[in-house]
Amino acid sequence: MSTTLSVLLSDRAIIDFDGTLAVQLLIFFVVFLVLKFWLFDPLVKLFDAREEAIEGARRDAKNVHGVAKEKEAEYNGRMREMRADATRDRERLRAEGVKLEATIVSKVKTETKELVDEAQRKLDQEAAQVRAELNNTVSVLAREIAGKLLSREV
Repeated sequence: MSTTLSVLLSDRAIIDFDGTLAVQLLIFFVVFLVLKFWLFDPLVKLFDAREEAIEGARRDAKNVHGVAKEKEAEYNGRMREMRADATRDRERLRAEGVKLEATIVSKVKTETKELVDEAQRKLDQEAAQVRAELNNTVSVLAREIAGKLLSREV
């Protein structure tokens, strides 16, 4: 450590400024300019183009997202309309079904009443016929029974 300190404190300069410094500076600037035009500038252009492409894609994505939201709102509106139409149609068809049911039930009730009335008339006629026949045969049967009971003819 003492040698390093002694070199720093000596009168001798650490860096010599001579002609090699100018040559080294010239080489540095030539290499810098060559690298700037052939490496750094194309890389910067490439990075800028990439950044612009990313921003463009973001703008496009925002636009597409906005269009998608509009389409979704339009779709939801149409679905609400279609559901409302379907509900109206269902209610109309249900009302028609209730009317048709009432008509059919009324018709069936009328036909059933007519059938029951006709059956009742037939039963009444048959009962009247049976009564008439029984009335005719009652006296004959009564005589026969009385004759058998009394063991003689009545």
